[in-house]
Amino acid sequence: MEFISKDISRDCLFGNYGLAGNGAAGQELDRYDPQLRSPQHAVVIASSTNHTDYMVLAKEEIGAMHWMIGGSENRNVRSDI
Repeated sequence: MEFISKDISRDCLFGNYGLAGNGAAGQELDRYDPQLRSPQHAVVIASSTNHTDYMVLAKEEIGAMHWMIGGSENRNVRSDI
């Protein structure tokens, strides 16, 4: 995977700006999860972090409303690339 970051400085911030929420994961999140049928051969090279409760789990994952669906409480509220 070295080819992906070959010309990128270690000091470079990636995804610190965007259309909404000032980040690469501003409007919609899509995470790697084999239990949700993500390809087994996929490689995660970056993940978003520190989401607020304005970002929640995908509606398909919420069986009922409860407290642990927001970004400040649930580690599955993230976006992976």
